[in-house]
Amino acid sequence: MKKYISKTLLLGSFITILVVISCQPELVEPVTPLENEYISTVKIIYVNPADTADKGVARWADLDNNPATHADTSTAILNLKKNSQYNLEILFLNETKSPIDTISKEVKARSIFHLICITPLTPFGLTATPTDMDGNNPALPLGLKYRVLTDSTLKNGMIRLKLKHQPSGKNGSCELGSADADVRFRVVKVN
Repeated sequence: MKKYISKTLLLGSFITILVVISCQPELVEPVTPLENEYISTVKIIYVNPADTADKGVARWADLDNNPATHADTSTAILNLKKNSQYNLEILFLNETKSPIDTISKEVKARSIFHLICITPLTPFGLTATPTDMDGNNPALPLGLKYRVLTDSTLKNGMIRLKLKHQPSGKNGSCELGSADADVRFRVVKVN
């Protein structure tokens, strides 16, 4: 009888442990912010949806990450028409790695910690609005995709593109956090 009670208690204890373990909520590993990413290249792919032949790729690159040398800005140019709309896609790359590391994928995966801002350095007939959102609740702009509108006053100018790393509480402001990228692109008015 004593042996039977011991086995019953042992079996009951084992079943209780299994029930307790199986009823525990699944632990979800939180998304952790990474340190600032190294970005050697920033590309802006742009297209006018009303005229798909009106498109281009602007590229800014600093492949050696050496402050003594200058970044290649020879193709960091957007050729835009007045009174037009352009859809932009921003790509952040590390072209010093093989294969090339597409940092934009990490930015999108950790969208709650990043914000891309495009601002004209002086007013010149261009407005830029992000069209994609992050994973925050409520959602905030991310900025890997933008809509740019030009008006009749469009002239040559300069835009500043910043990728902000905001691990301590993204709030939609480009003032918060540190810059993973802070580059300039020329805008050239074309007929």
